[in-house]
Amino acid sequence: MDLNKEDIDIMKDRKLIEVPIILQGKRADGTAIDNEISIHNAMLYQNSNGKFYYIFEFITGRSVINFIPEDYKELEKIIPISEITIFQMTHFSDKDDLTKVSFEYR
Repeated sequence: MDLNKEDIDIMKDRKLIEVPIILQGKRADGTAIDNEISIHNAMLYQNSNGKFYYIFEFITGRSVINFIPEDYKELEKIIPISEITIFQMTHFSDKDDLTKVSFEYR
């Protein structure tokens, strides 16, 4: 289900898991896109309506909003993302700091 910022409250919603994500982007043939390693802290939440979403806290490298389709394929090998809304944040504050990653892009 596609969620918007208005559908979530990171201070009240239930955090289910927090996982560090370390990813080097790869092309379809498996070769590295560049030498840049992207690091995020991925947090899976469940809102009051029972819908799931991720908050990706950007640490270094390429931000999740700037991933290319191959990066998302690699990410899917680590955590399930295909049906879950992703928001990016640079600092843990409030939902005004969140940027939604559209399903169409990934």
